[in-house]
Amino acid sequence: GGFGGLVYMTSCRFMERFGIDDPLEAFMIHGAAGSWGCIAVAIFNKDKGLLYGGTIKVLGVQMLGIGVIATWSMFFTAVFFILASRYGMRVSENEEQWGSDYYSYIKAHKMTDADIQLSKTA
Repeated sequence: GGFGGLVYMTSCRFMERFGIDDPLEAFMIHGAAGSWGCIAVAIFNKDKGLLYGGTIKVLGVQMLGIGVIATWSMFFTAVFFILASRYGMRVSENEEQWGSDYYSYIKAHKMTDADIQLSKTA
């Protein structure tokens, strides 16, 4: 668990350094730390792990699993973003600026864009 935390923190710094925006930190938790978890199974498994006399094949199987999961995730993420882009499923510029939760609140209270502009200057 402790090393998984280090993997998470390192991946956060990596993403920040290269200016990659991941506000939910999904890659850092599920991609980086999850990949470490898969590799750790190949190393520390008491029945087949590398530290307990297992073969490198176990690590290969885990790495293959990481590759399959990454490919699956990238493919369906790309499909989603292509469809969202093609069919106008983006939020408005105001909603993007203010945030979806805040903008939903504004809509629920029947505020207009003019009201929003006034509250920005207040």
